[in-house]
Amino acid sequence: LVTCAALGCAGRSGHGHGGGAGEPGLEPTERGVITPDVTQVAALTQVDAILGYPRPAGQFHALSPADCQCMAVNAAPRANLLDGERRALAARESRGLCQHEDNSLTYDVLRTAALEDRNRQAGEALNDYYLLAQREAQLDLVGRAIADARRGVEGFSRAHEQGLITRADKTEFPRREIELRDQQAQLQNGVTQLNSRLWNFIGVTPQYLDDRIWPTTDMTVTVEPIDVELAVQIGLATRPELGLLRRARSASGQQLASARVALSQVSPLLGLAPQPAKCDGPFGILEALKSACNDKRELAERQQQLNRLAWQREQEVATEIRQNVATVELRLRQVALAKEAVAQWRSRGEELQGRSQTGGATYAEVIGGRLSLIQAESDLIEQIAAWKIAQARLKQSQGLLIAECCQ
Repeated sequence: LVTCAALGCAGRSGHGHGGGAGEPGLEPTERGVITPDVTQVAALTQVDAILGYPRPAGQFHALSPADCQCMAVNAAPRANLLDGERRALAARESRGLCQHEDNSLTYDVLRTAALEDRNRQAGEALNDYYLLAQREAQLDLVGRAIADARRGVEGFSRAHEQGLITRADKTEFPRREIELRDQQAQLQNGVTQLNSRLWNFIGVTPQYLDDRIWPTTDMTVTVEPIDVELAVQIGLATRPELGLLRRARSASGQQLASARVALSQVSPLLGLAPQPAKCDGPFGILEALKSACNDKRELAERQQQLNRLAWQREQEVATEIRQNVATVELRLRQVALAKEAVAQWRSRGEELQGRSQTGGATYAEVIGGRLSLIQAESDLIEQIAAWKIAQARLKQSQGLLIAECCQ
């Protein structure tokens, strides 16, 4: 059987053209036509009934931005592993002349790496948190829009039954309704995915699969100028990574191994350690003294590396903070523009509603104005969420997300 199977595979691999010896090939063919077949797909209402869609949400659980931030800080899995490594290393007692090593900087490296990871996870959690708030708000708006589009469809049906002639395209509102229902489905899918990610970020397992997080965030927008250089100075003083590099530059000779660890956080090719000296045998003490001399020379080189690395990272962090400040200001300006668009469409809708009383505007124009207003309100929500996310990223680049939760 094994032989026959092998022969069969060999036989199949020999068919076709273009393959080398023992390689599979494909038969040549003419270009065809790919035609979709949706004959088995019923109307949307029937498809939803078969799928049980939309599925009802489970119980909502309130989550504030501050709780989201600090729960994500505490739940960061990689950071918890790093802290566990630090505790395990501290619990181990090293004895003997050649085995003795001052590991205080090694502990500092592990602690700092954990803090940076917690700061990063808090930023990612807040990003998804504000996206969830945006999509939940947009779900309400798209629900209103679908109801208006449905009224537009029904209005055309009544006009057709009464034999009235309308100037608008009778297919406009059915198309809009389909588009809006597609948006609704995408928003609901986004809410589901964001909930799944947020439960993981905050380290909580929901009791039931359909339980959802409700973001109790204040979407109030305030206009406050940001002192860019002050923001940079705060970041340079607060970022755990930069504090570690400043401390590592003053490492003593007994902390050479820890300085290597600090460099290895940047790249596994940095901080490479030579083979340790052996203390046994008649020349053990001489080898140990020679190693100590070499350690002094290496430490000088390591300190130069750390100086260059610290300067480079300070420049990179400063640039990142300045860019994030610019993004916050840009998002705030976009909020202002989106607010103006909402005001214009609201004014337009009131005008159309007034004109409809005297026959100056059709029913279709009034409904269309409402839909445009809802879209503008949805855009405003999106811009506010983007502004909130930009603020969180600025704090992350400054190291404030972890600092605020450690107070």
